[in-house]
Amino acid sequence: MADDILPLSSTFPDATEAEWMASVEKALKGRGIDAITRTTADGLKIRPLYRESDFPASKDPLGTPGEAPYLRGPTAAPDKWLPWDIRQAFTHASPSHTHGEVLRDLERGVSSVELSVDSTGRHGVQAMTMPDYDIALNGVDATIAGVALDPVMTSGTREAAFLAEWARNKADAKLDFNMDPLGALARTGKLAGGLDAAFAEAGAL
Repeated sequence: MADDILPLSSTFPDATEAEWMASVEKALKGRGIDAITRTTADGLKIRPLYRESDFPASKDPLGTPGEAPYLRGPTAAPDKWLPWDIRQAFTHASPSHTHGEVLRDLERGVSSVELSVDSTGRHGVQAMTMPDYDIALNGVDATIAGVALDPVMTSGTREAAFLAEWARNKADAKLDFNMDPLGALARTGKLAGGLDAAFAEAGAL
């Protein structure tokens, strides 16, 4: 195993935008970059390359990765040993069956778990009580392998509360609650108690 992330681009000399454009025109036999610029159905042009001249990223109010206000991630560089999160979704209705699948996949290289939760069991794990979460996630170390939720048919507040309770005594657990009242309303056309109440519940949680 390599001792570090391979710097694959370090062996190539830096190229200017003009040099890149010249190579593009050569490869396209003089047709120019417009030949590989895609136009979406609503008329937006998607270019193959964007530079600082297209968007002043240095002045982006979202900041840069690893710097305040941390809206683009807490670190500037990926984890040295786990640069990518390999997340597996689990959708079997049975919590006990899901438990076996989770442990198997974690042993085979998955680095985080996503539970698709559905009270009917048709589209996800039928995890409706605290014991269901204890069964499905038994043996999972959430400080190493993060646990995420995908509430299939609801806003996700109830599921998030169960996951938070499961991780209550697990310091530094990595959790993604993914509460989405508006998404649930868009998917199902209904939302118990209404959108405002669901947002208030999610905020309180």
